[in-house]
Amino acid sequence: RFVSTILDEHQLTVTELSAGGEILLYSRAQTRIFVESCEPLNVQYKLWKESDPKPENYSLLSRTSSVPEDTAVLDLKEDSLGPEERYKLDVLVSPKRLSNWEIFGQTITLNSRSGYPLKILDIGSEFPVLSPTTANAVEVTVGSFDSELSFLWKFTPNNLKLLSDNKSPRLVFEGTLSDQPLSSGETYTFTITVADKYQSISASRSFDVNVTPKDGSIQVFPLTGSELETQFTFNLTAWNDEHTPLRYETYLLVGSTRQLLSTRAWDKLELPAGPIEDNYEVTLEFNIFDSYGADTRIKRNIQVLPLPADRLPGVIDSKLSTLQATVNSSARILTEDDSQKVLGTIFVLDQATSRIDDGSEATNPQKLDFKTRFWNITSKTAKGATPQLKTQEMIFDVVQNLSLQPAYLIPSLIEKAFEIYSSTFADPAIVEESQVKSIISGLGNLLNRISEDPVLK
Repeated sequence: RFVSTILDEHQLTVTELSAGGEILLYSRAQTRIFVESCEPLNVQYKLWKESDPKPENYSLLSRTSSVPEDTAVLDLKEDSLGPEERYKLDVLVSPKRLSNWEIFGQTITLNSRSGYPLKILDIGSEFPVLSPTTANAVEVTVGSFDSELSFLWKFTPNNLKLLSDNKSPRLVFEGTLSDQPLSSGETYTFTITVADKYQSISASRSFDVNVTPKDGSIQVFPLTGSELETQFTFNLTAWNDEHTPLRYETYLLVGSTRQLLSTRAWDKLELPAGPIEDNYEVTLEFNIFDSYGADTRIKRNIQVLPLPADRLPGVIDSKLSTLQATVNSSARILTEDDSQKVLGTIFVLDQATSRIDDGSEATNPQKLDFKTRFWNITSKTAKGATPQLKTQEMIFDVVQNLSLQPAYLIPSLIEKAFEIYSSTFADPAIVEESQVKSIISGLGNLLNRISEDPVLK
């Protein structure tokens, strides 16, 4: 039995050869020929190029060895082989008890090529389990000297919603099926086939869908209160998952917007009034995540009654003054959690500001003052916070509204407007085309307003 193993830093493949079989050699890897028997051996090796006009010279290799064990080994070093050549190797074997070499003789064809052998080193994912709610990626790592490789992914069950081509090294797919999470605990098997111009190899790996946290409870108190005054307390307790530590996020849902208000398991929140058509109810969404991102989402409705119209501006002003003092304090460095709380409070106050009577921000100086203070506070909030989309839109709206203000208000805000825009552009979270267009539109309106006023110009 003749066995070939191609070696470099990894053991790669083992091939059993029948008479007339072929071995693929690589100029940058060592090829080892094993001759196995059931008893001690006498072995002769004779190697020559297929194109050699006088193969009987055996110019490349001619060796005889007596092996006391049952396995003989021949190492072909890379410096003895040329790229893209064909070789012939005679292997003549006889048990020591016999003297006739030809009985066990075999000629093996060797095809050499440049570089390293193709191999699949790993099939991996960011986490050892698949997320049942967010996007996943499975990626193959390949060792090859060739730059032109082809890839083909297959998976079972075959119901995944792909976000990428299945003919690339990285397969990206949704964590949901028809708007439903992947089934917790289900197993998916991914098979990748990689090919170069010489060969094709495949490998598979299975991943389980992560199980979301369970068995916990959510307490919210009170269930009815007043906007910006009542402190609604929530407590998330007894949640279990094998992947710890757990983390928590609480969102306020307003239309299609999800505003993060807290990243704690226990907290107190002040909320804006709910719409009258919904009996003044607002919706909080509680998210409990394990360490790999699988999350359980639970919603709770709370009745938040509006403040009297004559009290609302004063309460907003007081809350803003407290926020400004917190953000401006040189004695305190805001943590990411602090920053998220500030952004969440700004969102809540902005919702309340929209209920102030007597016109829009363009005609109501009090609304404009609040909006301006909103983005002043936002711009000074710690950079560690993840900006929320609604807060960014507030910045855009405020600057766009400058073009509608009386001329005397604009000069004092121009410099700040450009400062805010510059910092916003530098934020990697600004990736959506609609947001970039909003920035350009706001700048355009502001510059047009300046150019049309002789004093400003």
